[in-house]
Amino acid sequence: MTGFSTTRWLTGVAAAATATMLLPPAALAQPAPDDDVIIITGSRIPQAGLKSVSPITTIDSAEVRLQGTTSAETLLNSLPQVFPGQSQTSNNGATGIATVDLRALSPVRTLVLVDGKRLMPGDPTFPVADINAIPAALIERVEVVTGGASAVYGSDAIAGVVNFKMKRNLNGVVLDAQYGFYQHGNDFADAQRALADRNFRIPPSNISTGGNYTLSGAFGTNFADGRGNVTAYAVYRKANAAFQRDFDFAACAMVGPKPPRNCGGSSNYNRFIVQNPAPAGTAPDADFFALTDGTLRPYDSATDQYNYTPINYFSRPNKRYQFGAFAHYEATPAIELYGDVMVTADRSTYQIAESALFLGTGPSNGEILVGCDSLLLTADHRQKLCTNFGLAPTDQVRLLVGRRAVEAGPRFYNLKHDSLRIVGGVRGAPMEGWNYDVYGQYGRTDYIQRQNGQLSRSRVINALDVVNDGGTVKCRSVVNGTDPACVPLDLLGGLGAWTPEMLNYITTDSFQTGVTTEKVVSASLAGNLGTYGLTMPWADDGVGIAIGYEYRDERLSYNPSATDKAGDIFGGGTLHELPRSGFSVSEFYGEVRVPIIQGQPFADSLTFEGGYRTSDYSSAGQVSTYKLAMDWAPIPDVRFRASYQKAGRAPNVLELFSPQLSGNYSGVDPCSGPTPTATLAQCQLTGVTAAQYGHITECPARQCTSIGGGNPALDPEKARSISLGAIVQPRALPGFVMSLDYYDIKVTNVIGVIGAATIVNNCIQTGDPLFCARIQRNPNGLLFGGTNNDVGVLDTNANLGFIRAKGLDVDASYRTTIGNLGSLSFNLLGTYVDSFETEGLPGTGSYDCSGRFGTVCGVPQPHWRHSLRTTWTSDFGAELSLNWRYIGRSTFDGNVVGDPFLSQGTDEYNIPSYNYFDLSGSYTFKFLTLRAGVSNIFDKTPPVLNGDLNTNQNGNTYPQRYDGMGRTIFVGATARF
Repeated sequence: MTGFSTTRWLTGVAAAATATMLLPPAALAQPAPDDDVIIITGSRIPQAGLKSVSPITTIDSAEVRLQGTTSAETLLNSLPQVFPGQSQTSNNGATGIATVDLRALSPVRTLVLVDGKRLMPGDPTFPVADINAIPAALIERVEVVTGGASAVYGSDAIAGVVNFKMKRNLNGVVLDAQYGFYQHGNDFADAQRALADRNFRIPPSNISTGGNYTLSGAFGTNFADGRGNVTAYAVYRKANAAFQRDFDFAACAMVGPKPPRNCGGSSNYNRFIVQNPAPAGTAPDADFFALTDGTLRPYDSATDQYNYTPINYFSRPNKRYQFGAFAHYEATPAIELYGDVMVTADRSTYQIAESALFLGTGPSNGEILVGCDSLLLTADHRQKLCTNFGLAPTDQVRLLVGRRAVEAGPRFYNLKHDSLRIVGGVRGAPMEGWNYDVYGQYGRTDYIQRQNGQLSRSRVINALDVVNDGGTVKCRSVVNGTDPACVPLDLLGGLGAWTPEMLNYITTDSFQTGVTTEKVVSASLAGNLGTYGLTMPWADDGVGIAIGYEYRDERLSYNPSATDKAGDIFGGGTLHELPRSGFSVSEFYGEVRVPIIQGQPFADSLTFEGGYRTSDYSSAGQVSTYKLAMDWAPIPDVRFRASYQKAGRAPNVLELFSPQLSGNYSGVDPCSGPTPTATLAQCQLTGVTAAQYGHITECPARQCTSIGGGNPALDPEKARSISLGAIVQPRALPGFVMSLDYYDIKVTNVIGVIGAATIVNNCIQTGDPLFCARIQRNPNGLLFGGTNNDVGVLDTNANLGFIRAKGLDVDASYRTTIGNLGSLSFNLLGTYVDSFETEGLPGTGSYDCSGRFGTVCGVPQPHWRHSLRTTWTSDFGAELSLNWRYIGRSTFDGNVVGDPFLSQGTDEYNIPSYNYFDLSGSYTFKFLTLRAGVSNIFDKTPPVLNGDLNTNQNGNTYPQRYDGMGRTIFVGATARF
């Protein structure tokens, strides 16, 4: 595998750009005699108007302008149907991409399209569409189908489809610039008291941070008497970092469920725990904090934990370069050539606390062995570590070591994604009533992740093995010549004792590279059989059909550096190469729309719609999907729609082939500490012995270890979705329209993981061996650390039970004129989540995360969420808009009593409902439009939680769900020529 090559990319882009000038863009609109005949997302059959059987939510470019967003992720996260995923506020463990997740069913079950054609996978570590590849400045509108569309587009569309429709056919020049930043007033008293108690820095009372700006330009021109067009664009975006240290509620890891809370942190700081048994009848101190005077004192968890949050990013820095072109040329009505090229170079970094000799990651059962005659020990060290435990000078003390390399500075993870997407095809209307579209598509993403500031396990081991060489302390490897560069490491010298020479020797960098590719060949034909007289007796419109074939090939490769493969990074586990792997699929599909009755009493329209797709996967065999739908309008003012869909999803490349890898999960070991929360009998179910009970070290910073990975034996998922809806558009109230849509989506044979916390909780509560057998402790009973993916909760991919999401969507709008003052419009989008039920293993029971958050449920999923935008538009170029965003209350999942999947025995904060108000406006004068806005006008502080217990949180809160950084302020200008 090769890394990123600038020359190769520039050569490829130049060739693609040249080809694009000859080939035009892929658009959904098909040529047709009637301008009102279009293609609606959710179906491939052209139809009149926007009467979709599938529930569709549409966001247009006006919403992009009013939000002041410069990224597709921010735009989509404003939709109540979208569950926040990877975003710019993801830090530790961030992939660097941005994903979209409809209904919280995972991004792998949401299909992303660009003008009706797939957006390729964007990362070899998470092969789903990266919407960072979408230039926000070029978005014309976004159509979101939230009722499933697998029969139309393929298995990835179980939860729905997000279709970005881009601005094409531009004739002129559009230049745009925008600047924005975050502003927050620090006034969270509980956090400031906790910081003061630990003598930690309290942030300033007012801060401005995270400045970002975007510059974009688009140029388009028509040619051949308007039968052709080329539209090209270029975008540059830069966002500066925002640090957790700048926000009082995020400046330390808050612990304790309710005020007054304290600043907690990580025990991986300056902690040394003796594992040797004490002589009979004695109980010497075994848990120490090292001081700079060469002595040890007892470790105090209340004051000695490390505050890791200040140097963590709250919002990652990012640079993004995008350019591309869309072109088309109609030679004849039957032959229209088109093509796209889209290029994105994305650079992002996440920063976390300094590396460490992490507890439980030593080379001997998680321990570091130090000879009692080591020249690195002082007299006090020998007394407390060796003599008090009955060890002779020739013996070794077994230490659990948690020593933070504070002298080395933070760890940086530099993420690079370079993507290229090319589409070329031909379409047209060869005869009346018929349209075809044939195209090929190629997408590729090159990925590099570089880590700086890691600690080498092998070098640390060498640096601790020292001898007396002529009165000088030297590494044994220097004396015997195996490693002349070795520098002795002062392990117990206290914080600040590690010199630059020591750090230069023990620190190392590592990297991983990868490539994802997607190739698509597609051919479709759509027709109106009414041209040939195939019309139902009581209908005016003819039967519509669409048939097609699609071939898709997806591949990825992943290659860690030699350092990673050797497992030589403290806390990093052993990474394995994934050679070029993937699958191909051949698919045939067909759709039919039958207008049954039109213009009759009690049946202004009655339409049936059906679809079927069969997919033959090289990896998973045959998968079939179908849909049945009805649309009935008894009168023109009211329509009812219903659909039933069966679908299947084949596992993706990583779900099948990714190697096993250790990671962390947020949770506690109920069998740890001097007074475990679980009984001895319960802990024995998890592998604890009677001798270990009460003597097991807690997971540092409540980060226990889990082990994940792929499974080549996975079967496809199965899914069914039901949608029932009503649309009201009363003629007596012009300008008003409202839709209500009920959804019920159930995925069975789910490909996923049970969840490490769920496994531990269920083992403790039920003793079921299906769960207990997945818990792997080290010989000392620890549930963290390990050196070869051999310690932790085994949570690899499997075919599990089910996920079922049920709820109701509301979409309403009203527009009216207000005399000479212009017009006023109201737009409401809301979603009620009735239930979100998950069954881990078939037959073992399920749990409901609707209205909950926490260790198992993760990011809050409130029952009700809405946005209500009120916009005044004048007749003289001014516009003013107020948006009310509402997020309903959520309950901590650990507060659920008696549920073995959720109960944690912890009384944690619940999150009340949140109201945010945003104000924006613009003014257009001739060719220039000026705009400005403020989101979260009242600077509402986000919910502040126990910072080390809740999954997927960052900075003691959920910034992907709430406005974590206070107000967002932006100003911008657009010039059109």
